[in-house]
Amino acid sequence: MKKRIIWFFQFIAALGILAILGWASYVILGKVWAGFSTLPSGAKIAAVGGLITLASVLVTRYYERRKDIEAKLRERKLEAYSSFLEAYFQQLFEEERKPDFNFIAELRRFVRGIILWGNPGVIKALVSVRLQISTATTLKSLELYEALLKEIRKDLGNSNWQLKQYDLSRLFINDIDQLKAENTSSNPSIKEVTHK
Repeated sequence: MKKRIIWFFQFIAALGILAILGWASYVILGKVWAGFSTLPSGAKIAAVGGLITLASVLVTRYYERRKDIEAKLRERKLEAYSSFLEAYFQQLFEEERKPDFNFIAELRRFVRGIILWGNPGVIKALVSVRLQISTATTLKSLELYEALLKEIRKDLGNSNWQLKQYDLSRLFINDIDQLKAENTSSNPSIKEVTHK
């Protein structure tokens, strides 16, 4: 009940502030328009041209700044995702594993980066991996990691259209079809799915 009363007074205060801002804008614009209408026609044309130029410069700078921010964000994401992929492949392939490699430590580092830079789809896919990986079959583990990889691709702006289930895993694992056949015969509910 107390929260509703506080919310109600905050709402009333916000409406009051909006009303004051609206009234002040109306008064200021009225005075500007009155002053503008007394100008000679040549000055009006120059003023309108100046306003249009100023507006276009401001809009252009806004979009340039936004583009720069997106590029920096993409760099950070790429850095975090690349470190995860390096750790993932070291975990998969013993011959690529460094002597001091610790997958759990690498995964923790990746989680820190994802909290800051990852989109919700990547975070959800990583949570799904962490919750299910300890009890998952080999095939289910591949599905979980492949879902995470597809979310990473999506976050970086790549399309997953026409990629079937296990297509990414087939890039580095040769016996997926055999593994799938073994799991399908023991669990007939496993089906291949196309992701969009």
